[in-house]
Amino acid sequence: MNKSFTTTIYQPLKSKRGIIFPYFLVYLLIISTILTTSFLHLTYQKEQVIWSQEQLIIHNLITTAIHDFRKQLPPITSDTKQAQYQYETGKVTINYIAHDKQFVNLHMIVTTNDQNRYEHMTKIVYNNSDDTS
Repeated sequence: MNKSFTTTIYQPLKSKRGIIFPYFLVYLLIISTILTTSFLHLTYQKEQVIWSQEQLIIHNLITTAIHDFRKQLPPITSDTKQAQYQYETGKVTINYIAHDKQFVNLHMIVTTNDQNRYEHMTKIVYNNSDDTS
């Protein structure tokens, strides 16, 4: 019985009539797995690049708006006031209020050209005599 079992397994491998199809399926499965994985990885990298560019645009808008705000030096009171700055890559609205004699609270609303909205809150030093810009 052991000899007939070995003969039935060895027989298809010896004739090679039906062996091409399983090899073809294995190669096709390997190639499709590699292509699918590569495509998913490329898509993920593209999404990460887009996200990084959006974050860079938001950071640049915030930094530029703070610089322009300090350069303009609007009057600071205990009431909430608003300043708006329009740039090539988006718009920044700053709601500001005096925290004390030296600090100003800024609530910034950044809207990019793609209509993505981001809010940022910070506190800056507001002293007219120390500003050299």
